[in-house]
Amino acid sequence: MSKRTRRSLAAFALAFGAGTAAATTVEQCKWMLTALEGQTNQVELIGRNADKDERALLGKVTEAQAKFALSKFVDSTQKLADYQTKLTQVSFAPTSTYKLSDLMLSSNETIACINNIGR
Repeated sequence: MSKRTRRSLAAFALAFGAGTAAATTVEQCKWMLTALEGQTNQVELIGRNADKDERALLGKVTEAQAKFALSKFVDSTQKLADYQTKLTQVSFAPTSTYKLSDLMLSSNETIACINNIGR
């Protein structure tokens, strides 16, 4: 991912993150879920089960997207909470583009977006 794309993601996250007072839309949250999936795809994990852990993380995001698409927002946020739990159980390679703190921030902002739909 280019520096420009990362800056765009960061700017979007700041504009529509948990601290915004404006109503969020389904499209904003869908975009954030897609961005989280992209970030997760770029993670480099280490350890005996690194490949399995990467698939599990991506699976949680995919499940959250599927629930979101069905307007099951509570279930979607639960899948993201499961994703966060899994994040705390894996080891990141020192060269990984994204670290635990990056993915926790992105997933927290995505959860906040989903929780704020229609407010």
